[in-house]
Amino acid sequence: MDPSCAIPAETGSLSVPDKAVAAVLQPQNSHLPLDALPPGRDETGMKRLSSVVTAIKMPLASGGQLVASDAWFAKVLGGRWETYRERLDACREEPSEEAVHELRVAIRRLLSQFVLLGRVIPDRQPQKARRILKRQLQSLGKLRDTTVQRVFIEKQLTKFPELSVLRIRLGRRERKLTKTASRQVNHFKTNKLEKWLRVIITRLTSDSKDAARRDRLTALALRRTEEAFAETIALRRLIDFSDSRTIHRTRIAFKRFRYSVESLRFELTGLAKRDLRKLAYYQRRMGIIQDIEVIQASVADFMQQHDGVRGLMVPFCGYLRRRRSSALRAFRASVDQLSSFWPPPGLSTVHQNSSESVNSAHKNRSRRRIAEPVAGQNPRGIDSDRAAGCESLDVLHSKD
Repeated sequence: MDPSCAIPAETGSLSVPDKAVAAVLQPQNSHLPLDALPPGRDETGMKRLSSVVTAIKMPLASGGQLVASDAWFAKVLGGRWETYRERLDACREEPSEEAVHELRVAIRRLLSQFVLLGRVIPDRQPQKARRILKRQLQSLGKLRDTTVQRVFIEKQLTKFPELSVLRIRLGRRERKLTKTASRQVNHFKTNKLEKWLRVIITRLTSDSKDAARRDRLTALALRRTEEAFAETIALRRLIDFSDSRTIHRTRIAFKRFRYSVESLRFELTGLAKRDLRKLAYYQRRMGIIQDIEVIQASVADFMQQHDGVRGLMVPFCGYLRRRRSSALRAFRASVDQLSSFWPPPGLSTVHQNSSESVNSAHKNRSRRRIAEPVAGQNPRGIDSDRAAGCESLDVLHSKD
């Protein structure tokens, strides 16, 4: 690298087993069975995106308190599935920049839910679903990277008109990748995912009155979240600000922690929406560093293939270096904010002690992961899931 630049679903009728699932998830104030409602509509008359996911309401005890952890996890899983199907339909209709990004975010969130459930449910359905979703996510990575790079370059044309040639190149690549991604999205298979989702929801809701089962599920979910946080803490301690790979690995671990936290109900953690936004802002600071490095790599590759533009690109490369230094300083100033994210204020002392014990157990494992490079990994640690820079970065990261 040049040193000067060192980012249509089908809805069918409910089968007999599905009616049992729907009966558990049906709102308590509904007087009609779900399969008696008009096709494609829920009990409110609104469009229903999927036959397996309806308006799931949490069962309430006296005083209006949430009581069933099983039903809560079913609600979160159902909500993320519905969002995924909605984003998939939108992307199939028009694979625009925003549609692709929203679909990727929906896949990530649904994927994180299956990761969490894979630790608390012994069946293989969550693991199978994860493999399918990972393949879907990877198939959209190149298009997303190219689109964001093109958008960023266009915003810099006024200041750096020499980027026009690079913009044309990115535009051609984007059109080609859009055609490929459109075919792939249209062939995304959701039947198996929906089938496994039914099985998981059945399992989560079948014993909702069993207090011991609810307590075990909640404890396992908390344990998974605590493990994710412990791994993030261990990786943060190993951050070397001269090696962006260590920041990148910390961000990936933090993302897993953040999505796990979002799966826990407010009554358990005490984390309000403003608290969850703080997690997003922290992740964004790390993401911006990676995004700028992807832009630098793209420009360096362009310069290597077009020797005649090397001199013209020097000012822009200097601009990217300054922006990366600024992003690095901003993250360094707030890096220790991580320790304030867990345990949350609503968690009991027992759970806090559990979190501390898990933290030390994962410290050595994470250190080994840092010391041993993964085969085939980008030596610069650049995240291929993103490619953006500077002014456009805040908008992109705010949606993750």
